[in-house]
Amino acid sequence: MEALSVAERLRPVRYAFMVCADDMRAALKAVSINSVLWGGIYNPIVPTSPDECRVGLLTTFDPDYLVDLTNSALPDPLPNDFKDRIAAEGELVCEREDRPGARRLNLGFGIGPVLWHIHENELRGGTKPSPAALATDVPPAWVPYASFVFGDLSGLHDMGVDVRAAYKELALATEVAFDPDKEGVDYGKWVFPINATTYGIRAYGGFGNSSSHIAYLGDPCNLGDLIEFWNIRAAGRDVWFLPVTHYQKQRPMLERIVKAGHYHIMNVDNHADLQKAPSVPDDQFKSVCEWVKTLGIGPLAFRDWSPRFGVSIPRYLGDIHAARLEAARAEETTLFEGETLTPVKMIPPPYLERDAPPMRHRWAVEVSISNPHTTDDWICRLPRARGMEKLLHRHMASDGTLRLTDNGLVALEDCVHERACFFPVRTFDVVSTVLEEVTGLRARQSLPGRCAERIIRKMGTLEFDCRVLKMRGVREVITKLNDPDCKLTKGNIRDIVMSTATDHYGRNWREDLYRLLWIARDSLAENFTGVFDFLLDRRVIRPGLTLRCESCFREDWYHVSEFDEEYTCRYCFNRQRVDFARAKEWQYKADGLFRVPNSADGSVGVILALWRLNALANRWQRGYVSGVELCRSDGSVESELDYCFVVMGPPGGAYELVLGEAKSFVDYEEEKMRKVTELADRFEVRPYLAFATLKDEFSDAEKSLLRDLVRREYRVIPLTRLELDPYDLYRRFENAPHKYPTNFSEFSESLVHVNLEA
Repeated sequence: MEALSVAERLRPVRYAFMVCADDMRAALKAVSINSVLWGGIYNPIVPTSPDECRVGLLTTFDPDYLVDLTNSALPDPLPNDFKDRIAAEGELVCEREDRPGARRLNLGFGIGPVLWHIHENELRGGTKPSPAALATDVPPAWVPYASFVFGDLSGLHDMGVDVRAAYKELALATEVAFDPDKEGVDYGKWVFPINATTYGIRAYGGFGNSSSHIAYLGDPCNLGDLIEFWNIRAAGRDVWFLPVTHYQKQRPMLERIVKAGHYHIMNVDNHADLQKAPSVPDDQFKSVCEWVKTLGIGPLAFRDWSPRFGVSIPRYLGDIHAARLEAARAEETTLFEGETLTPVKMIPPPYLERDAPPMRHRWAVEVSISNPHTTDDWICRLPRARGMEKLLHRHMASDGTLRLTDNGLVALEDCVHERACFFPVRTFDVVSTVLEEVTGLRARQSLPGRCAERIIRKMGTLEFDCRVLKMRGVREVITKLNDPDCKLTKGNIRDIVMSTATDHYGRNWREDLYRLLWIARDSLAENFTGVFDFLLDRRVIRPGLTLRCESCFREDWYHVSEFDEEYTCRYCFNRQRVDFARAKEWQYKADGLFRVPNSADGSVGVILALWRLNALANRWQRGYVSGVELCRSDGSVESELDYCFVVMGPPGGAYELVLGEAKSFVDYEEEKMRKVTELADRFEVRPYLAFATLKDEFSDAEKSLLRDLVRREYRVIPLTRLELDPYDLYRRFENAPHKYPTNFSEFSESLVHVNLEA
């Protein structure tokens, strides 16, 4: 039994409101709904066209639900991607469960309990005036602008309650007349309805290549500009809409943004941005920029291109990303035993009483479970790949709705008494599901793969207990002992392990490779006695004596467990005393799976490659599978991999997959590489292809094949003994593009440089 930590992060449900690109009515409806939703300011408004814009926004915000305000069919593949998570306009309001005949908003967590919490805990009995405000006396032409900037409580469905009056009563809001022609008004000192939806929520991260503070210059009557402004703000930016026709009259708000956006981040100064809207002509934007320069209000960056949501370019940070939201966090402890975890209590919003009537509020809890340290068989975070949803629902149990995001598992809850059961998933199930969804073939573990897996379990752990296999001399000892007639003394083993003689493939002991390589807690590789004791302790080798029968005169080797004071001859079955006086020194043979020929079916090379990949990705949740066969419907094997390695990466990052092959001292054939590349071609994003060899370097023919893969833009990880054996690689990568690689991309580039001379 092991105690695991479950991290929970409470946030509002994130909705995406789908509207037609020219439908102002639907856009204003979305604004009104968001004005009464907790976290509504962070919900994007997504036009159905153009496709690139729609996909980018949905990719960036990754909403929990879609709200369809289009009155038409949603474009593909949204109905399938958001199956059971689409709300039509007619479903926005429903009957209240606790009050027959009354109606309520049927989305998320309404702002009502939040306003009541504010009223009871911050405003009632206070001496300071409330900063809450409502915009009034808005000129008809400016209604869309005021709605998008301040929020709007007038466009809601009939819910049997005057929402505007309730807001004024609970928030003690004052009415602020909005006059676009009036100069010098600082609207930042008030809290309008749209700003009230941020109460208790922290938005952090996700800046990309845009500032945290933005002055948005746009046309107050242009729907495209208004939606872009809304989505920039929804991404977590502090942004103000400067009307291009009245920008000079809103100088106080510009100054507020510039001042707030000028701060230090370590040794770097952050500056606010002046962002041009798509409808603003370039010459007009330049005129405004010149005017801003004359004000002397501080540093301000000028951006004349629209932020591209969801853009993904190699080595580019991106234009803009959605901030992560957090209202509260909690830590739960769960016990892991066998294949189950104990139930976890889900964190509820602080604005609901435990005995509150069932109002079916809905909120989201992001859940992260630490991976068990004692085994690599299980994985607690699933990659966002096809087929993972069925695994999720097969292994997780909750009264709410579960889904996968780039940040992990999200539980959509609606009850303050919620408990959920989470079950870790076998790493093989994750990897096999990814492969099966892509290839259409059935995945199963191969016999050599099972051999490698059992060796790792027998040794202990991949990270700590398999380091002894990094020593070439130890591998040679295992290879020699694969011969059932071979027996080695401790002296023989020492001569092999510590040999500096050079053979066709190099030499066993190399100080440059094994410097500071810890084999055990208190033993370095250079300490042969410690290495030898570790091999005995992990039963890589087993001791025995060669004894001669006094009856039939047959000699044979007997394991230490087969004798004490006496032993039984395995030829004539004569029981006799052990002649310790004539017995020579102890002799050793390979034990267990290490007796399997060819370095335990090639397991040693696979284990070393997995160790290196695991060491690179040890900051993230990861898992591996040794030996995978992809089979046709008739059971015949179409393709085979020596190992697969999957990394879930940092929060917000996509998963990465490595398909690997391992060889000892034989060369890779072109046909083998072709099969691996054909498998990689079936993925939308090609996985990394790792080719490991126990030789000091690849042959010229292998280098030519690998260089060809690199030229064809395959992501290659070429590993030789010089990368598999050492603990650290910074000396090996001294002149490589990345001396200290932190991800597979940098690792690949450095390996291609040092091993393929490219």
